[in-house]
Amino acid sequence: MKRGYFYGIVALFGALFVLLNWRLLTGLEIYSHDSIVWYGSFHYFIESLSNWHFPFWDPYTLTGTPFYPTIHTHGVLDPVSFLALFMVKIFKISILTSFNYFYLFRLIVFIAGAYFLFRV
Repeated sequence: MKRGYFYGIVALFGALFVLLNWRLLTGLEIYSHDSIVWYGSFHYFIESLSNWHFPFWDPYTLTGTPFYPTIHTHGVLDPVSFLALFMVKIFKISILTSFNYFYLFRLIVFIAGAYFLFRV
């Protein structure tokens, strides 16, 4: 019975999130906080991959940073960013919308991880 209440509360919060943020989820608004600084690198990375070219040079970070495998705070080599590539290629959404989804997904994963950590 407790599990049913939990799923009901999660569904309620999910519905409220979609209701309050429908413009963000449909791409009519952008997710403008500090992460928008990394949009140039993300756009270049996803656009290069969608054109079947792996970029070894980031022209937007520190006036050019060699090789993407270096540690970046925007996490283009995060496996979730490759999901953004598939969303752009398969569903034909804009790269800016996939950038919003990318950061929303990372926030949801962080919230779930914090929940399970503090639950212990």
